[in-house]
Amino acid sequence: MRALALETTIQCLADRPYSEVSLAAIAQRGNLSRGGVQYHFPTRLALLKAAIEYLHERRLETFRHDLASCPPGADLLDHMVDISWKRMGERHFRAYQELVLAARGEPELAAVLQACHRSYMRAWQEIARSVFGWDVTRPAVAKAGIIGHFLLDGMAFGRIGGRLSEAEVEDLLGYVKAILREATRGAASH
Repeated sequence: MRALALETTIQCLADRPYSEVSLAAIAQRGNLSRGGVQYHFPTRLALLKAAIEYLHERRLETFRHDLASCPPGADLLDHMVDISWKRMGERHFRAYQELVLAARGEPELAAVLQACHRSYMRAWQEIARSVFGWDVTRPAVAKAGIIGHFLLDGMAFGRIGGRLSEAEVEDLLGYVKAILREATRGAASH
C-alpha cells in the first residue's frame, strides 16, 4: 500500500497542478482508501516528503542504469547529457518540477525539497565519481556540473511552454557537453 501510494502521488504530481494533489485525490486515483493512505502518511507533507525521497531514489537508480547502458565506443559524457535530457521529459522529472514550483509558496515543502536535493546531489556526484571520475573537489568541475545541471533544468522548464525549438535544444545540449568536456579536460591536466 505504501509503495502504491507513493507511485500514485508521483502520477498525480506529473499530471495535475500541485494544488489538486490531495490525500483524497491520491487515494481515489490509486483506488486506495483514504484511511489506508493516512495510516502510512498522516499528513500531506509527510506523503510529499516520502514522495520526494522516493523520486530521488528512482532517479539515482535510473542514473546508474543509464551510465551502465552506454553503448560500447560511445562517448560517456555525450551519452550522460543526452540521456539526462531525455529523462527530464519523463513522469518522475515532471513530478519533481511540480514540487519545485509548489515549494515557492510553501516553506515547509521548500525545506524538505532543499534537504533532499542536497542528499541527491551528493549521491549523484559519488556515482559519477566512481563511474567516470567526476571530481567535484576540482572547482572547475564543480562549477561546470552546476552550470550543466541548471541549464538542463531551465531547458526542461522552457520545454513545458514550448519556448525552445529543437535546433535550440540541440545547440544548448552541445554547449553543456562542451562545458563539461572542458572542465574534465582541465581537471585531468592538473
